[in-house]
Amino acid sequence: MGNVKNISLIALALLAAVAAQCAAGTHMDAKAGMKLSLGEEKVEGYVGDDITVTLISNRTTGYGWEISAGPDGKIAKFVKSKYVPNSDIIVGSGGRDIFIFKAVAAGKTKVSFKYVRPWEEDLPPAKTEEYTIIVKEGEHKA
Repeated sequence: MGNVKNISLIALALLAAVAAQCAAGTHMDAKAGMKLSLGEEKVEGYVGDDITVTLISNRTTGYGWEISAGPDGKIAKFVKSKYVPNSDIIVGSGGRDIFIFKAVAAGKTKVSFKYVRPWEEDLPPAKTEEYTIIVKEGEHKA
């Protein structure tokens, strides 16, 4: 009976963690290892930095984030994107779409994202997000 109770508590804790992450919405971080700023719509970095925008996603539903506009390539260039699942064990647990930009010159630019199913081209996005990328002169301070 003790094992069933422990499994139930673990399942409840995992469910609560997934619900909390879903409620948190989108988030981004300016560089690997930096503190995440939940709910903000800007991300900052220095010339030469990789600037990362991370959006909560659930590819198991068919939806994923795509860039719909921007950024100005003179300030920040898109490098790559990837999807990282929350868990390799729990099917349907969702994850994060991570977009990496290279800061190439000081300035401010916007980038817009749409949350879509790629095969539903005639439907509006389920969600949209817009972020301001601010690139500063100087060196990144840890």
